[in-house]
Amino acid sequence: MPSPLGHFGVAYMIHRLKKTLSLPALIVSSTFSDIDTLIYFLSNKSSYIGRELFHSFIGMGTLGTFISVLLTALVYPKVASIFFHVNKPEQKCNFLGTVVVSCLLGGFSHILIDSTCHCYNPLFYPFTRQSIDALLFTSDWRLSYAIVEILLLTMLLITLIVENRAKVKEFWKTKRG
Repeated sequence: MPSPLGHFGVAYMIHRLKKTLSLPALIVSSTFSDIDTLIYFLSNKSSYIGRELFHSFIGMGTLGTFISVLLTALVYPKVASIFFHVNKPEQKCNFLGTVVVSCLLGGFSHILIDSTCHCYNPLFYPFTRQSIDALLFTSDWRLSYAIVEILLLTMLLITLIVENRAKVKEFWKTKRG
């Protein structure tokens, strides 16, 4: 699986393209899919398969979105408050249609990204466990993984540089005005 930083970067880019979407919901749902790998690892001491329910469009589109909405509304504000010293939860963390759509998009972005670089892609689980490998960049999933990871982290770095420069320019505009 690509690093969470790569998924965070994609969540942020989706938010930048459509500012009405909830960034917290995109962040939570774009990383939530990996919970099935963690559960599989803890129960079987292996992460070889473990990518089923929340790495499928059906699982993420239903239960995964529901759980992501709950996490976004109930847990995210508390975690953000503890780690980032934010005393007031962001309004976009409420139970809104926007949060549901954001969770759905974030979860689907995770599935699409992972399906380009994993050897097992059960996109239609639980209806079938068959792997759909049409989106792999190469026949070698390890090479595909490296390509995707480098692309995602490069995209995140470029985004951070552009955002930082924009904030610096905005800072000087407000100082002079």
